[in-house]
Amino acid sequence: MATDRDYVSDFEQCLAEGKAEGQAEGKAQALLTILSARGLALAPAQRARILACRDLAQLDRWIARAVTAPSVAQALGTAPTARSRAPRRRAAAPRRRA
Repeated sequence: MATDRDYVSDFEQCLAEGKAEGQAEGKAQALLTILSARGLALAPAQRARILACRDLAQLDRWIARAVTAPSVAQALGTAPTARSRAPRRRAAAPRRRA
């Protein structure tokens, strides 16, 4: 038989889940607003990815990157950065003794 405490615990869990979902939706909308205000066009898949995300820490990372990223792909971390595209240096050949 369920006790009053069981019902309260279930209610508190549902309330916490609803609060987290609301926070995620708010952060996703904020991210879309930032990207739009910067004139960065989103592909439908990018918009869907943002709206589907419920990870608050991930949304915070995307928001922080969106402020300065030159593209939506870089804001979402799906595009190579300038540093990762730099040509690799080849190892120098050993010097011969004369």
